[in-house]
Amino acid sequence: MNKGNKLVKILNIFDFAKNYRNLQYNLIKNYIRGSIYEVGGGKGKLIEPFFNSNNNISISEIDKKFFFNLKKKFSNKAKIYNCRIQKIRSKYDTIIYGDVL
Repeated sequence: MNKGNKLVKILNIFDFAKNYRNLQYNLIKNYIRGSIYEVGGGKGKLIEPFFNSNNNISISEIDKKFFFNLKKKFSNKAKIYNCRIQKIRSKYDTIIYGDVL
């Protein structure tokens, strides 16, 4: 199994762990303010609950497959970047770096 397939398998396990995702959200939701930048958006499951807020959201993802899936899924809700964090020049109030492998 190559690295990409292992990553997809791990993220799929997280996606089915609804209690885990709910726990993550409940632990951080009170600390999220203003504009949000998520590093390594993957499948978008961690940032998804925050689309219900009025926050300005940006996501970066370096994996091409995940990047295109994020663009397809969230391009009308967030700015999606296919680059590393060092290339981002905007300023954000909150940066989320969770489940980044």
